[in-house]
Amino acid sequence: QAATVRSIRALWIALLIMYLYNGVQFALALHMNTYFWRLAPQQMQFIFYATTVGFICGIPLARPFANRWDKKAVYIAGVAGSCIVGSLPTLLRLAGVLPAGAEALVLTVLIGCAFGLGFIGALPVVLSAAMLADVSDAYDLAYGDRAEGLFFGVNAFCRKASLGLGGAVAGVLIDLIHFPTQVAPDAVQPEALTRLGVAYAPGMLAILFVGLSFMLPYDLDRRRHAEILRALNERNVTR
Repeated sequence: QAATVRSIRALWIALLIMYLYNGVQFALALHMNTYFWRLAPQQMQFIFYATTVGFICGIPLARPFANRWDKKAVYIAGVAGSCIVGSLPTLLRLAGVLPAGAEALVLTVLIGCAFGLGFIGALPVVLSAAMLADVSDAYDLAYGDRAEGLFFGVNAFCRKASLGLGGAVAGVLIDLIHFPTQVAPDAVQPEALTRLGVAYAPGMLAILFVGLSFMLPYDLDRRRHAEILRALNERNVTR
């Protein structure tokens, strides 16, 4: 029944593709940090800390932004913006703008973009939960039943399952680009590194934007949700 409601269907497809994107990126990050960027373990920790701090700083902005521009617009902009910022260092390296020899500059850019990824990415993470609550109201109006537990439970399951599925997809990508395994970073050919970077950044971004296009039919804006709440209140009063 839930799949027959257009906004629910649009949100679920977009969330599933976003989770899969995150799972693949997470799985490929080890290859990127080890081979493409040749980072030391301590440098990888700096990037992780920057992402975490950015995420914490971005959480309080989700509600003000949603009140100003509506949840759907902020969600799409947040997903697209965070993923573009996260892919920016790779895109710059592929374009020849970020030289391989400038280690201090590369690490600074990576840390800055990691902070930006977490900061902007906090918006869709927070708003996805609010949007699930909104589609629960739409489901209630359509079918007369509350389903928050089902929606949030399936959402949590899909988020965790995406890590395993993302690892499998990343493994397939590694095979498709013929990236060498169990070799030292210095032994990897530049052509293989380029293929890895293309798969990690522009290739995955293209898939992500296809996923975001599924959000276009989502029509639960502030006005429509207010109408649903009024209809629910009127229905509950007459019972």
